Amino acid sequence: MPSSVPVDRLRAYLRHELCTPINAITGYAEMVQEDLQDLGSPLAEDCGRLREAGHQLLSLVHHGLLSEDPETASMPLQERLARLPDLMAVSLEAVRAEVNQLLAASEGLAVVADLVKVGQAAQTLDHLVHHLDVLAAGFSPASPASPPAGAGTPTQPSPSKGPRELEVPQKNATCLEESIAAHILVVDDTPSNLEVLERQLIRKGHQVTTCLNAEAALEQLRQQAFDLILLDLLMPSMNGDEFLRYLKSDPELRFIPVIMISALEDYGQMVKCIEIGAEDFLPKPFESTLLKARIGSSLERKRARDKEAIYTKQVEALSALLQQELDQGRLMQRNFLPAQLLEKPGWEFAAFFSPAKQLAGDFYDLFELPDGAVGIIIADVCDKGVGAALFMGLFRSLLRIFSGQTLLDGLPLHRSETTAPPPGPEPGGGAQSHLRPLDAIGLTNSYIAINHGETGMFATVFFGILELETGRMSYINAGHDPIYVLDSDARIKQVLDVTGPAVGMLAQTRFAVKEMHLDRGDLMLAYTDGITEARATSGEFFGNTRLQTLLSQGHASARRLTEAITEAVFAHTGEAEQFDDITLVAVKRL
Repeated sequence: MPSSVPVDRLRAYLRHELCTPINAITGYAEMVQEDLQDLGSPLAEDCGRLREAGHQLLSLVHHGLLSEDPETASMPLQERLARLPDLMAVSLEAVRAEVNQLLAASEGLAVVADLVKVGQAAQTLDHLVHHLDVLAAGFSPASPASPPAGAGTPTQPSPSKGPRELEVPQKNATCLEESIAAHILVVDDTPSNLEVLERQLIRKGHQVTTCLNAEAALEQLRQQAFDLILLDLLMPSMNGDEFLRYLKSDPELRFIPVIMISALEDYGQMVKCIEIGAEDFLPKPFESTLLKARIGSSLERKRARDKEAIYTKQVEALSALLQQELDQGRLMQRNFLPAQLLEKPGWEFAAFFSPAKQLAGDFYDLFELPDGAVGIIIADVCDKGVGAALFMGLFRSLLRIFSGQTLLDGLPLHRSETTAPPPGPEPGGGAQSHLRPLDAIGLTNSYIAINHGETGMFATVFFGILELETGRMSYINAGHDPIYVLDSDARIKQVLDVTGPAVGMLAQTRFAVKEMHLDRGDLMLAYTDGITEARATSGEFFGNTRLQTLLSQGHASARRLTEAITEAVFAHTGEAEQFDDITLVAVKRL
């Protein structure tokens, strides 16, 4: 025995070598027993004793090499090896006797070939047990069958032979234990292990491809899809943990579940493989129930991940489609807003619009009426998103239609009883001429409340009718934020407060009309609450105080005022998400 070899690694190596033929004994014996049970043969019970003898051999190997009971704890490894032939002699003889008895009783049956393989495996084991000193002498720490001290990410393996083809007896489909077949790749450097696993898996309804090394396995993985990999830990050229690390670093292969298989009882190595990404660990010899359970569990998790991946792709596709629809809706909604601001001698009009989401509930409008007056509207539909955007289009269309005196759904064309004229004298009849377009507020309110009242949707609206020649404005403030009027010295000259409730809440609501006058140099600012309620990351609102401070600083133009306000608002919110739509309309008499 080489003196320089670490004892623990040598014991692990010897156990691996001895367990390989034991794995063949128990594996073939299990398949023979299943075949005899299918035939209804009483010999199946005798075959059960053969399996028990195989498990006894495994227990003896463990006890002889690894046990730390008081009797053997201090025993040198060389002494333990010397005791093994005697320890295992009785069980080996029991295997040979059962095989011979079953061969004699099974003459002419298909199980004979597998019984012969059990006998050959027992003979191999007997030879190894009686030549343990030779086996130990041939071991070195650099042996391919020995786990490396550290496993790095391998380079692309060189080409080698393809998968090993095995002739496996076919079983009747009704005997399959699983109705849904998986495609499993088995990688093991021992042909008998491959055959046992392949046949056991085929009996359970799976499609199996076998490879003797990692290089051949990689060729198969590049050519076809697999649901699961059974990977031997100790192999020549590239160990299982090295190949596992390679698989988990490959974007195309990393999601295939891998079950490590090994005769080693090295729990540290098992943990290492699990940390790298192995799904599970399966000890040799393979217990049929445990094999089925581990494979079933891994496949179930894979199918769940596959379903999740499919659902994720579907959600992503639907999300992309929805995003496309929302983008289209946003473009269409933009078309509701004035394509170009009005340009009138002696007047400047400016506006700003920024939706919080793809679709907005805010809108503004600037349009010329038949008598030459200008309609000025700013509105905020309750809520945000798609629903608010749809009602935004409805409110905007109704206000335009009614202010232009167009009949809709049988509603009266003449002035309604819901718009109250301003008090006092009516010089030049200007106030009366404004009532007809302003009556659009009352008609829109009735239409929404009667036809869509169950939705609970409403809008705050400021609607002003401006005479360009005189600067006279008649207006209704239906629940909207106060409108500021500044003089040429940037002082707040007037605040246009509400004259009625929000539009769309109750039918036949009366909306009072008021008047004001814009002198030369005056500037009027209308806005939605997305300005004052803009939040910083700390949660602090922008507020009315900041807005009024900005107004008092004086601005040369309506455009510059809207720019200064929006710059200040976005500086205040910083990285915080925009909570509400932001809309501004400014009118200045030059």
